[in-house]
Amino acid sequence: MRKTLQVEEGDDLLLEVDAKGLHVRSIRQAVCLAQQIVARYVKPGRSLAAELIAERAARRLVQSASSNCWTPAPSRCSDL
Repeated sequence: MRKTLQVEEGDDLLLEVDAKGLHVRSIRQAVCLAQQIVARYVKPGRSLAAELIAERAARRLVQSASSNCWTPAPSRCSDL
């Protein structure tokens, strides 16, 4: 049965019931299916992962710039 379902011993399985019946998939198979669905809507050469990483980096820069206001260093005049 595992061979037919293409699952290995110890694989976590997802069970889904819809109008067509019961579907059994491994996490690996579910991820592959999701990637295939998304690929239909993404132009070749576009990297959603790279875009997400760039957006997060830009957001960190904005947040860090707004929270790190410049403050002068303490005076060392007392050391003289």
